[in-house]
Amino acid sequence: MNINSNFQHFNLINTDASKNITGSSCAFISRPTKKLYKLPTEASIFTTEIIAIREATIYVESIHIKSFHHKRFS
Repeated sequence: MNINSNFQHFNLINTDASKNITGSSCAFISRPTKKLYKLPTEASIFTTEIIAIREATIYVESIHIKSFHHKRFS
């Protein structure tokens, strides 16, 4: 399945999170918007992933998408 051809009329949003000994960070990208977040070192990878998803959700709510396309999968 090619996601780009099946969802060409949709806005794709990608999230990512990272954690190492120097800190934690996360981001989301929805072209052309890219948001990066630096988090405390003690933040768990789970928390970091959830913050990326939460921030992407807040972004989607803020852009007031006027139409919703529902595609049924078979």
